[in-house]
Amino acid sequence: MINKLKLKEVFYACVIFMLAGCGARYQMVYTFFPPHSGGGQACVKQCERSKANCHALCEANDTDCEINAKDQAQREYERYVKQKKIEGAEIMRDLKSFYDPLQCSKTSCDCEEDFRACYQMCGGKVKHEKRCIANCGDG
Repeated sequence: MINKLKLKEVFYACVIFMLAGCGARYQMVYTFFPPHSGGGQACVKQCERSKANCHALCEANDTDCEINAKDQAQREYERYVKQKKIEGAEIMRDLKSFYDPLQCSKTSCDCEEDFRACYQMCGGKVKHEKRCIANCGDG
């Protein structure tokens, strides 16, 4: 009886998750209107350079984070193995159990938001619009 009840709960949970995936998905779309002055246009060029530098720095930081996370996992695993050998206990975990592959994706750089703010400070205008990109219901 308990197994049938749990099976029903799992089934209903799966149905709910599948239906949730059927809803419309939206994405913010930005349209840029450049400043009219030459100084404003030069300013926007600087914003573009800053955005490129931001992306490069974020990518480098992600790479450094990955290297550090793998090194830390290796050290923790070696400590674990050493401790288990001292205790005379079985080694039950492997290196993968000490590494969180999502650890470095938990931080993010918002280069695009910074760029939009810079663009507007240069005299440009940024229009944003929420557009449906999937399951829009128009078909």
